[in-house]
Amino acid sequence: MKIRALGAATFTYLVVFSITAWGLARGIAALRDWPWLAAADLRLPPWYWVLSGAAWALAGLTVGLMLWSQHPWARGALAVTALAFLGFWWVDHYALAAAAFFRHNWPFALAGSVLFLTAALAVSLWWNFFFGADHERAS
Repeated sequence: MKIRALGAATFTYLVVFSITAWGLARGIAALRDWPWLAAADLRLPPWYWVLSGAAWALAGLTVGLMLWSQHPWARGALAVTALAFLGFWWVDHYALAAAAFFRHNWPFALAGSVLFLTAALAVSLWWNFFFGADHERAS
């Protein structure tokens, strides 16, 4: 296996791991800080933070298992998950959050989002280039 192929696979799993780890951290932090979330004057109830974290951890785990098992839809699932994750992130942080720091930091957040999305979508092309099309792989 070429070094570039290993880099593409590593980067693919890094994207998936990032989504999974973010979901786990969000869910665990919400469970740990449930009393504070319940007492704080937030627009959303504490269970929203726990369930959304669990949902993203499950989505990342599912895509990771699809990639590991070489499921034919794995690359498409990664692209859809990355797009949905970014959409969720922007809605969650901009439309639902009342924090002023996010509004001051939006150029950096936009640049990071574009970079993340470009990388996640490029992974699909790299994967096909280094590992072959789905019909070329041995079953």
